[in-house]
Amino acid sequence: MSRILIADLQKGSIKLAGLLCEQHELVYTNTVEQVVKLLQTTDGFELLIIGVLFDDSRMYELIKEIKSHPEYADLPVMGFSNQHTSMSLSGRNSIESGSHSLGACDYIDTANMSDEEILERINRCLQEKKGIGRKVCKDEETPTEKRECQESKRAESGKNAPEA
Repeated sequence: MSRILIADLQKGSIKLAGLLCEQHELVYTNTVEQVVKLLQTTDGFELLIIGVLFDDSRMYELIKEIKSHPEYADLPVMGFSNQHTSMSLSGRNSIESGSHSLGACDYIDTANMSDEEILERINRCLQEKKGIGRKVCKDEETPTEKRECQESKRAESGKNAPEA
């Protein structure tokens, strides 16, 4: 069982909670300040998942804050949007690129992904914390290139790539 800190309103992460609550301990927080305080006073989070609308859209600020502290730098951080977050593909790609450039291990759009893919990507970030080698595509620069690389890895492992 992993301890996962979810930085989002609980109602905004209902889908994630439904997928994760049986296998992981979930802790919720609403502000950047609460996240930092929890990390300072609580030991043992394996993953931080941040909603794109977290604390008045302060997701980037929180990723930057976490990655700038040596004591938290190895904590995998994942950004996400949910079914209540409506945005264009280019907007989503921009958020994904920004998240990665600040040090997030992944960014997921739970409204446009299967439960299996969501869990696979969360588990990949959890493996990063546990020191298990994560397959990374070299020279990933854009969300499109990353998705193409992931689809290629899925096809190589015998899984069907999702349709575009």
